[in-house]
Amino acid sequence: MSSMSSMSRIHKGLLSLVVLALLAFTLKAVVFSGASFTASSVDPATVFTAGILSHTNDQDGVVMIAASGLVPGASSTGSLGLTDGGNVPGRFTLSASGLTDTPGAPRLSDALTLTVEDVTGTATTLYQGSVAAFSAVDLGTISPGDARSYSFTLAYPEGTADAALQGAAMTLGLRITGVSL
Repeated sequence: MSSMSSMSRIHKGLLSLVVLALLAFTLKAVVFSGASFTASSVDPATVFTAGILSHTNDQDGVVMIAASGLVPGASSTGSLGLTDGGNVPGRFTLSASGLTDTPGAPRLSDALTLTVEDVTGTATTLYQGSVAAFSAVDLGTISPGDARSYSFTLAYPEGTADAALQGAAMTLGLRITGVSL
């Protein structure tokens, strides 16, 4: 019997080893199977460039409206062509960059009216009011290579005649600013 019990012990030992091996294999498959796959690549020549916003003003450095000797009921006109010369669209603004009245009171700029129109295609009034109240007007968006035309009218309305304004003078500087879109 001792040989039987020794066989049985060997058999039990072998069976225990097989069970432990199966258990170890199962645990390895469950615990250590963190199959994660990764891939990467490098693009060696990524280049970024900034766009260019520039504009040409066909009246740059030139007086747009010269209105000498203006009397009540009279007006004077001027024009401006603006082209986006860059490679990005721009939103443009026309703003007052300095208003001087001589004498300072009464002010001629309070009596005169300014009308700014976009005359590219169908005319659209962008501003109409006293010169003194003008601060800025949106000229709209211009795409690269496109041009817009604007008309300016300076008028001395008849109802604003004031003897104290005889010989008065006014200077208004205008600035065009563009912001890329």
